Amino acid sequence: MSSHDDKLKNLKESTDAVFSELFGSKARAAKKAMKQRAQELSGQGQVTKKGNDYVIGNSVVTKLNGVSEEVFMDYDFKNSPLRWLLDAKFKGELTIKLTGQVEVTSFNGVWFDGIFKGKFFGGVSKFAGGQFGDTDAKPAFLPKHDQWKASPYFFFDGIIEETGGGILGVDNLAPGEIDYSFNLLAIKPGQTITINLNDGTSHSVTCIKRLGGNNRMFSYDVVDGRTGNKQRVTYDWSDIRGADKVSFHKNTTINFQSPSLKEIKVFKLDVSSGIKSASVALAGTTGPVSEPEGENVDYAATQQVYDLAKIPGLNVKQQQRGPGGKMLPLPPEAKGKAYFYIPDASYMKKYNEVVSNIKSGIFQKDISIVRSAIKNGLINGYGTNPYLKPIFGEQGDNKEAPKEVKESLSRINDFVRFFVDRMHVQGDNNQEDEARQKLVMDKLRSALGVQKQPESPEQQPSGGKTKEKMGKIKLKNEIRGLVGKIIADNM
Repeated sequence: MSSHDDKLKNLKESTDAVFSELFGSKARAAKKAMKQRAQELSGQGQVTKKGNDYVIGNSVVTKLNGVSEEVFMDYDFKNSPLRWLLDAKFKGELTIKLTGQVEVTSFNGVWFDGIFKGKFFGGVSKFAGGQFGDTDAKPAFLPKHDQWKASPYFFFDGIIEETGGGILGVDNLAPGEIDYSFNLLAIKPGQTITINLNDGTSHSVTCIKRLGGNNRMFSYDVVDGRTGNKQRVTYDWSDIRGADKVSFHKNTTINFQSPSLKEIKVFKLDVSSGIKSASVALAGTTGPVSEPEGENVDYAATQQVYDLAKIPGLNVKQQQRGPGGKMLPLPPEAKGKAYFYIPDASYMKKYNEVVSNIKSGIFQKDISIVRSAIKNGLINGYGTNPYLKPIFGEQGDNKEAPKEVKESLSRINDFVRFFVDRMHVQGDNNQEDEARQKLVMDKLRSALGVQKQPESPEQQPSGGKTKEKMGKIKLKNEIRGLVGKIIADNM
């Protein structure tokens, strides 16, 4: 090699060294940034695997349902409707859809922070902080009330399944004397508070409605003992919740023992003369039908009676729309009471359970939960509930349905078996009241959002009593639309 070639080689090496020294770190940084951006665009890096768990943002997913690991880890949450998962903090099990209608179907675990916008907040979950629902998302809260560990203020909107004992972490008022401070949410529907003043005046407040189910309204019948006037006082949850936690506390805290209390503003009552005593008791409510005792009870001798118009959620007395939207008159079976033939003690026990669920509001919550599950493709048939075959037609497996949805389905199955199927003509235990049976089943089908298909009649399962010509039923089948969308997306 000539001296000239050696000089060129040395010059190239020194030039490369200088270039690398000057620009190498920037080039590496640029390359790293480009790689990171490519990962963000593909979703890579937003979800990482740690042992058997998945880390997304500040949260840990302990179990994944509804989607493969590969799809979940490659999904771009940052630029999707599920961005809120990155902003939240939680630990638990996710059931999620990332095709078609993108959503978190259900969550079971502990929610610490951020806005929960999923469909179902599972029954074994705990809400420890953050916000539940927003102006668009209205999730269903399924756990027991004591699993709400935050202030009720953080419930923005949604559906609450009342499981008894209270609501949103607030215990119901216990019957008896009230000598303590309590939250307005503690007064359950059917309770009456009597307020005795030092000047001999007695006011009364009866709770008609409170937040629960998909109902946002609070309603009270207030009787002013001084004037004798009775008025219905009504608030929306947004009025009670207020603009901040301080407003919420002022709007909901009632302290009868406060010496400075001159007016109970929420009820518009003057208590300036001072409160002598206050107490709470049930007003105008009754429990389920009492079960007769003894081995020789003749259950068939006396029929049970129930007013179908008092079943919330079915609207038995609501007029039907005919052709052209014209309102049709009520059928005779929608008027008056239904009579029930209860053959033995075991049927009486189950009938009482159904009646108790109706009166407590559990049945109405079950309808809301199942209707939402059908709409979101979590229910594909009657599954293990054969008395719902006339509603769904197909058996299906309901594998995607959370535990709480299956429990609601089971209670509705009991409603058909031990309530609808026990309807008989008054005084005749040998003749079923088929007109009322059909009316209630049609109303139930409508309440669940299921369409009736005009086909040949389906026979009720062995042991069932309904003899209706009801035809097979099709769900409002988002499932088929979803499958079609998946196929189209992958063509």
